[in-house]
Amino acid sequence: MLVYHSTCEGNPQRAAEVAKTWDNTASGITDRGRAAAEGLFEVWDLLEPGVDFAPLRRPDRPTAGTTRWMYAGVGRKR
Repeated sequence: MLVYHSTCEGNPQRAAEVAKTWDNTASGITDRGRAAAEGLFEVWDLLEPGVDFAPLRRPDRPTAGTTRWMYAGVGRKR
């Protein structure tokens, strides 16, 4: 299982501005912190390096200046 989830933890001020654009949509948006994102893997084995900002999951690519508005994690079915 692969999870990407929005978060405000990387840049709270910018995330609040962006979240306002979702206020008038039918779907809305839900931000989760790292702990809540990790909780989505409750019945899965979370693979290394765990839940982290999406750009940091690919350390073979430059991460300086990348956004920190999505958490990502990969899990394996138990």
